[in-house]
Amino acid sequence: MRVQNFFAGINQAKAELNWAPKYGLIEGLKDSFTNDYLVNSTDQEVDFSTDDMILNA
Repeated sequence: MRVQNFFAGINQAKAELNWAPKYGLIEGLKDSFTNDYLVNSTDQEVDFSTDDMILNA
């Protein structure tokens, strides 16, 4: 079985289509979190305690 790593980039679209993204990564993630996740969530507060435990291990 092969490893299921998948990487994607925008370099080819930028080069061949003369395309540029309208938003940067961080700006896009913040916008998605605010306008998609929080709007559709019943719990407006997100619990990151498990993430913190993993990162601090």
